[in-house]
Amino acid sequence: MERYFITGSTGLIGRALTELLSSHGKSLHLLVRSPSKLSFTNLEGVKVFQGDITDFDSVEKAIKGCSHVFHLAACATQFDKDPGVFDRVNVEGTRNVLLAAANNHIQKVVYTSTAGLFPVTSKTEDANEDSGKPVNFSTDYIRTKYLAEKVIQEFSEEGLPITTVYPTRVYGPGSLRESNSVTKILKLYSRGKWHLIPGDGQTYGNYVFLDDITQGLLHAMKSGKTGEGYILGGENVTFDELFRNIKEASGKKHILVHLPYPVLWTGAALLLIFSRLLGKPPLITPEWIRRYLEHRRLSSDKAIRELGYTITPLKEGLTKTMEWINQQ
Repeated sequence: MERYFITGSTGLIGRALTELLSSHGKSLHLLVRSPSKLSFTNLEGVKVFQGDITDFDSVEKAIKGCSHVFHLAACATQFDKDPGVFDRVNVEGTRNVLLAAANNHIQKVVYTSTAGLFPVTSKTEDANEDSGKPVNFSTDYIRTKYLAEKVIQEFSEEGLPITTVYPTRVYGPGSLRESNSVTKILKLYSRGKWHLIPGDGQTYGNYVFLDDITQGLLHAMKSGKTGEGYILGGENVTFDELFRNIKEASGKKHILVHLPYPVLWTGAALLLIFSRLLGKPPLITPEWIRRYLEHRRLSSDKAIRELGYTITPLKEGLTKTMEWINQQ
């Protein structure tokens, strides 16, 4: 009998994946630090284990009896007053999950990394899975996701079947947390509370609808090759194009102005100073401002070709997301 062990089920992607698998009648084991934070309860076939991927014993207990693993848990914030948490969760936590998977003869692991590991591009060329990884890291999140891939490679070479997926900038119906920033902006814009376009509006990014990611994860579990990675992305558009689509999806025509990079960077630097003084995470950091004003075009051709992955057009995805926002 297939039974899936899922880490990160309280996150944006993890929650959507859990609900999708449950709707398909799958048996699931969820490892959750705080079960009270689960937004869904009494899903058919779902068993919740309280624990943490940094605690090997709790991982080992929750994974027993499972045949497949979706490892999504990560520390993905921009800033933490304890920088060591990134290494403990993203690197050592991943090691714990893979060791438990190997000990329990798991048939397949799908690991969720980040497309942020791929290099800066030009306005016309896309990065892909062969583009290489950085040697310098702008954030602890990117650095530790890179180190986690070294752990993935180590276990893969020892015979554990692992496929890696790389989501791009995700948006869609779900919790309006840091990882769902485009949806937050869509909601704010529709309410007349967002009026800014970063930089000159000509920077490219890749935006993917949440439903495409969850389907991509299922495809990766079924068809993903061991030791291979797949970018799960959407359309490459500029900020100007993104906000044109946001306008159309919302049906509103609020004023938008371009905010120059120096102003954005200075504002983020001041927020970071105050955050460190107060011990609270900032809304944005200078490093993330810089990253979002670099061209980051990505190709999902490999996933389309090998997994049967499909992409929801940006306008369609934003329209569906706006419909969900209006229902809340």
